[in-house]
Amino acid sequence: MRLRQLLLLLVAAGAAGQTPEAKPASSVPTWRIKFFHDRNDSAINFNELVSPAAGTAYAFGAFAEDGKRPRGVLVASRDSGKSWETIKLPDLPVSADFTDASNGWLVVRDAVHRTTDGGVTWKRVAKLKGVLRVKFLNLNRGFAVGYPKAVWSTNDGGVTWAKVPEALDSVSRPENTTFSTISFATETRGLITGFSRPPRRGAAAPEWMDPEGQKPLVPNLMLVLETMDGGQTWKPQTVSVFGQVTKVVWGRGGFALMDFGAGFQYASEIVNLGDSSASFRSKDRAIKDIAYHDGRMWAAGTVVAGKLSQLPIPTRIEVVQSIDFKNWYSTPVDYRAVANRVKIAFGGKQGWLATDGGMILALE
Repeated sequence: MRLRQLLLLLVAAGAAGQTPEAKPASSVPTWRIKFFHDRNDSAINFNELVSPAAGTAYAFGAFAEDGKRPRGVLVASRDSGKSWETIKLPDLPVSADFTDASNGWLVVRDAVHRTTDGGVTWKRVAKLKGVLRVKFLNLNRGFAVGYPKAVWSTNDGGVTWAKVPEALDSVSRPENTTFSTISFATETRGLITGFSRPPRRGAAAPEWMDPEGQKPLVPNLMLVLETMDGGQTWKPQTVSVFGQVTKVVWGRGGFALMDFGAGFQYASEIVNLGDSSASFRSKDRAIKDIAYHDGRMWAAGTVVAGKLSQLPIPTRIEVVQSIDFKNWYSTPVDYRAVANRVKIAFGGKQGWLATDGGMILALE
């Protein structure tokens, strides 16, 4: 799909499209709890999950203990969840990316750290103000995105970084612009998305505090950078849309997860970038993360309580899957698993979930 088609499809996603009816699937595995930090004096909030190889699960988050400042923590398993190791991180994690079970990069506030032993030890390789996410094609070639209006590239594993000039080619003001997602379908074709959102005066209280006082939704300026040559050059384009792209995954055309936030009739939507007739959105589900694995599209989220999509109270986790991207089926999840946010990842044939409530689940 060309860049122009992709942008048009994302615009249409906020206004049209059929909601597939999720149906229960029979004879499917169940998401079962493998790790749970269930203590009265401390909590773990997982905000990143990667599974770079079969049997591995690396969940990154913040460990909060009574009376102490939160600190970064990695909870790792290398034996399909039979045992877990808790590792202290150099700072609170923002995101992470691995090329294999041993080599990975950790994004913290204004810096990038690297590991060569599966997260056991970390070494800061670069300061990078405003960095939010990195993506490495191999041990040396990688990219980073962040703010204000920033995209970087590296050829030495993250030690030195150079600004990507095409990131500045849109009309948006840098102080209002953030590049937030980066993904590669192949070593040559990649996509970066971002948004420009001017500050709004007199911001309303959260939806759950004042449902009637929410301001009308206004479109954002979405920025897209596309490369077909491994990041040597990027083609920029902008379009006005409702919502924000929070993740792009590839497989049989690719998928984008749109988050609409408070005030929209749907909390989120999955857009099929390869077939404009297929998408998923549901008024009773808020999709938080997506993954493509073994010919299937997977979506993990939470149940929407009533008419409010952003309650601060954890609700039941829902996972749906689809082979044809038109018919979606629920995958059973342990009834004890609740969350506000959930991440999903696959490594080999193993699937994993991690929640902001300190749970890690495996598909068994």
